[in-house]
Amino acid sequence: MLESMNSKITDNIKSIVIRQYLQGKARDDIARDCVLGAGTVSNIVSEWKVNLEQYIVNDLRELALNLRRSSMSPVQCSRGFMMVYLLERFGVNEDNFENFISSFYLHCERIDGLDLVMVASYLTDLLSFSKIVPFSQLEKYIEGYEPIMTLLSVLSLQTATKTEIVEVAKYLIFSKLDKKS
Repeated sequence: MLESMNSKITDNIKSIVIRQYLQGKARDDIARDCVLGAGTVSNIVSEWKVNLEQYIVNDLRELALNLRRSSMSPVQCSRGFMMVYLLERFGVNEDNFENFISSFYLHCERIDGLDLVMVASYLTDLLSFSKIVPFSQLEKYIEGYEPIMTLLSVLSLQTATKTEIVEVAKYLIFSKLDKKS
């Protein structure tokens, strides 16, 4: 059904037309969904574009089309963007993203007992610890903890969980650090 030339199109209908346009729907599909003529849909979109900068509108539409083609949600896209941003910030070249992530994953997977979900937490702890003991002095520093390592070995033979062992280790190490300060 085509709308009459004299009828007023509500802001709600215009909003639906623009939303569907940005989602990448075809003009004729939008017209059918909103019970409008195809020309009216074009006019609504044109009027909207005049009120915005043209390149923004086209970029948003292109993004919506690409997301749809990729079967990707906006949330997934933003997570991917954050991952790329972080990798670039850490100095990983864009051409090496896939290789870096695959290599890192495979190396972590080969370490027996390493919980991949906890890797970020472990790295954060390690970086915090490196502020106290530089990596170059780590081996010498660890040698002073042989009694603690023996205790941790005994704990691991008992019924202690890995989390409990890690917490005991942190407590013992940081209490020893406090005594050195």
